[in-house]
Amino acid sequence: MASAGFSDQWERVIDPPLFRTEAPPVMPLIDVHVNALPPKTTGESGFYLQQTMEQHAAALSAKTVVGPPRVSDYFAANSAIRIAASKAERWLAMARFAGTLWPFGRPWALKRQIGAIFASRPVEEQIDFDGISAIKLMPFADGLPSGSLLEQIVDSKLPVLVHAGEKCPPEWVASKLLKRLDAPLIFAHLGSWPCSADALESAVALARSDERVYLETSGAWIGNFITFAVKQVPDKVMFGSNSPMCPVAVQWAHVASAVCSDTHLEAVAHANAARIFNQKLD
Repeated sequence: MASAGFSDQWERVIDPPLFRTEAPPVMPLIDVHVNALPPKTTGESGFYLQQTMEQHAAALSAKTVVGPPRVSDYFAANSAIRIAASKAERWLAMARFAGTLWPFGRPWALKRQIGAIFASRPVEEQIDFDGISAIKLMPFADGLPSGSLLEQIVDSKLPVLVHAGEKCPPEWVASKLLKRLDAPLIFAHLGSWPCSADALESAVALARSDERVYLETSGAWIGNFITFAVKQVPDKVMFGSNSPMCPVAVQWAHVASAVCSDTHLEAVAHANAARIFNQKLD
């Protein structure tokens, strides 16, 4: 029998309580989605461009998957973050790439697409993925890579984390990437940014039906969304903060309050990510 949809589930009276009524157990975290500039980098305007890896080091995560915020030169930023991450075991470097394929053929998307084509820098003949643990793509802001760059991303067999939600539907992401990837495809924001129940249901359905599809929790501030996703696919949800969008401790408190099962919470906190990123925690 198919699982009830999100709206069907929350229209019923829920017993026992939906959220935790006491503090969750303390457990190590693997944060799979952090944005930070390389150490000793001068910040620019905008809060995303002001947090460095040094400043993030005080966060409570045992392991952190970190990539650059939106900058003009991802190749340089990726290289700098990879070098910095190699000096401390807590960091896993995440490379970010841009492209010219956009989710929708709307005027704003067409304008960005044309601008990206004229501003795009040539793809290097061979990208060095040594020391890189994941790839981040944000089609809504950067465009989706194609051609040689996409081929290299596919060939790297690294987990790919992709922004998904109302303006970048999970089905669109899946149609462009799943037919190519052998590696895990992680939908950021539970695939529902900013608060689309329809996109959430699509992302959860894809995670249930395809072994490559995973979800991460950043930007999911409606507790019911987290509860629903973890109940449906507990082995497919990973903790992510998207810091500095939300401080790690704040996002974790929100996630932990929405997952009543300690076993499922441990899976979200670190077990699922440890399996995907081949990590061991002391």
